[in-house]
Amino acid sequence: MRFFEQHFNRHHFFHAPHLWFFALLASPIHFAELRYQKKYRLKFEHAKKLFVFDLILLLTIMALIGSGAFWFTYNPGVANLVYLSIKPSAPKTMSGEYITYNLFYKNASAVTLTGVQLKLNFPVGFILDKTAPETNSADFIFTLPNLAPQAQNSLAVSGWIYGTPNKEENITATLSYFQEKRQRVEEKNTLLIKILRGSVLESQISAPSFISANQTVTLTLILKNNSEKPLTKIRLPLLQATALFPTAATVNLGLVENNVWQIEYLEPKTSAEIKITLGNNAAGRPQKLTAVFIPSLNINKTDLPQSAIEHTFKVAYPRVALTLNWQNQKDALAPGEVAVLQISAKNTGNINLENTTLSLPLPAALVDNNRLAKLNLGQIQNQIWKITGEQLAGLKNFPTAEELNYNLQIPLAFLPQGGTDL
Repeated sequence: MRFFEQHFNRHHFFHAPHLWFFALLASPIHFAELRYQKKYRLKFEHAKKLFVFDLILLLTIMALIGSGAFWFTYNPGVANLVYLSIKPSAPKTMSGEYITYNLFYKNASAVTLTGVQLKLNFPVGFILDKTAPETNSADFIFTLPNLAPQAQNSLAVSGWIYGTPNKEENITATLSYFQEKRQRVEEKNTLLIKILRGSVLESQISAPSFISANQTVTLTLILKNNSEKPLTKIRLPLLQATALFPTAATVNLGLVENNVWQIEYLEPKTSAEIKITLGNNAAGRPQKLTAVFIPSLNINKTDLPQSAIEHTFKVAYPRVALTLNWQNQKDALAPGEVAVLQISAKNTGNINLENTTLSLPLPAALVDNNRLAKLNLGQIQNQIWKITGEQLAGLKNFPTAEELNYNLQIPLAFLPQGGTDL
């Protein structure tokens, strides 16, 4: 390159440094031309032309690639300048509560948006009451006025929301529009994740703590409508996934059919009650049995499970270990003698016992019943001595692992008959 050869020298460095600096910037081009000259064995003029041709070709290819990328990535839409949001009237909502969803939308672009429509996708359990401002809607599609540049507006949608508590559900909103003088529809989407906390259908259960193995137990279940709106088509299955099963049920409202409690209409602030008798056929020796009841509401032809209520029974295994010993370890007794039988009872089961009766057969041919009744608590009837919690306080309430001792004085008959063993 002639410019480089003329100005990249000591003279221009001191007298025309600006020209020397430009020559320095052009030095890569000069050395590239020299490389072309050496590699292809051309004269410098021809190598220079070949280098310029390759450089122009490279720049052309880069321009074509950049133009193609711009062509395919260019988006004339203004969706990034359109804003849409959903804000509920309450941060926490129960299934069946009345709620308002406020939708705010804004056009921050420089063009007018026409043919504006707002489409809402609610969970299946939403029942629309009203909108503000009032607008014509079909399947939650609202036709809105044109939106001028930098204009904003809002829409409030109110109604009752029903769903399954503690289950995540989505509410989506889509704002569709046309740019003025353009025929292509554009959309702006937003999402609200909603989790219902509890239900207006309150469930209460009253049941004993213990259930005996292979025995029945009765519990009471109450459903209460805490809302200001009647609840319809309430269903409560009675069948259990455990070893428990319903054997009988009585209700004060609705009916039980195919083991399902059905209530067609429940007034606001009122309750319905069912008494259920549960049997159990648990195999082995389970320590606990759990009854779970899940009521549901039929909303928009869809059954929506509500808050579950459960009760865990401890399986009772009553057991008492009895130990009987003659005082002084006697091996033989004489007629008319009063022998003392040491009775030790221990509650080895897993449940406290109440109103326990201790009984012991005593043959009348060997025992003097009249003297026995005077010497001991309890009573003897039909050759069986019995003592209850009324006579011995320890039997009235017999806690687990508790041990109870009683010495029974047994007077022998003066003339024993009918045997020699007692």
